[in-house]
Amino acid sequence: MIGENRAIPLRITLHTDYALRVLLYLAPRPGERVATETIATSHGVSLNHLQKVVRSLGELGYVALHRGAGGGVELKMDPKDISVGAVVRSLDDATSLVECFRADTNECVIASACSLKGALGEAQEAFYATLDPVTLASLIRGKRGKDLRSATG
Repeated sequence: MIGENRAIPLRITLHTDYALRVLLYLAPRPGERVATETIATSHGVSLNHLQKVVRSLGELGYVALHRGAGGGVELKMDPKDISVGAVVRSLDDATSLVECFRADTNECVIASACSLKGALGEAQEAFYATLDPVTLASLIRGKRGKDLRSATG
């Protein structure tokens, strides 16, 4: 119903969701190499999809990828240096919230008269402003790290 106070989610892609899960899996396991298959199994997600996610995280410098026997993936950066906002920004296209954010493909007929783009842009910046100070270290501090480690095996 119009006028109801309902939360409208600002969503991240599944790729970014999985990337955050990988980082949260690795953060309480410093220096450990973990098979991507182990992470996929612990989260109940597709190995094929997770391999693409891990490759992206490697290209961005968040994780180190090791091939062969004894290979796997490990956190390359200190958890205190990994901002959740930076991870989301680096993986999700910030211009995809609404069509008019992309000048090259915008076909919205009301774009020139609409001020919604500005409001949505401010909301998106508030979203990132909330996530930017959140680090992996803050998410695994104390009992949380042990709980995360237990929850994922």
